[in-house]
Amino acid sequence: MNDPESDLPGNRFNDGKVDPAGRLLAGTMALSSKEGDGPTGALYCLDADGTVTKRIGNVYLSNGMAWSADGGTFYYIDTTARTVTRYRYDMPSGLISDPEVIIRIPDEEGYPDGMTIDEEGMLWIALWEGSAISRWNPDTGKLLAKYEMPVQNVSSCCFGGADMDTLFITTASQGTDMTRYPLAGNVFCMKPGVKGALSHKYIRNT
Repeated sequence: MNDPESDLPGNRFNDGKVDPAGRLLAGTMALSSKEGDGPTGALYCLDADGTVTKRIGNVYLSNGMAWSADGGTFYYIDTTARTVTRYRYDMPSGLISDPEVIIRIPDEEGYPDGMTIDEEGMLWIALWEGSAISRWNPDTGKLLAKYEMPVQNVSSCCFGGADMDTLFITTASQGTDMTRYPLAGNVFCMKPGVKGALSHKYIRNT
């Protein structure tokens, strides 16, 4: 068993996603992450041979991930910082470099949580405490569309269905006034008029 943060008992893992080469990336956060806490989290990579390597450090709350269609660009969310950072991604090695913050979520929009990417290269971001799912242009950092949800905490999203044209949206009841948001915790779906990319499977050498 490989525990890369055995020295940080106050941390836990959060979102994970597999890259196009079959590696699993997963990030950590403090169990009670709050604004003002130090960046004790990180992003780790589980390779095909079972080794675990830290790829990004000094993270507050590791969350959504996505890759461009050619695999050369990696998008990554730090929820507490309210940022989406773009990195250069070397697919043969899995190395991540050249960080650039491309999106900052305004305070009034909530916190960026889970994320996916569509066939046009636009990013779909769940807004925790923002009651919405949103679509952003990573080249301009501009909000393209926002779809209001009947819940407070929208947690993640991914494309699926036979034609990959359905966006599935997860929500949470955590910290929610259930009398005001009785549908909190349900999974929703919508047809946004654009398709997404297939997810990847973790490949383990045997």
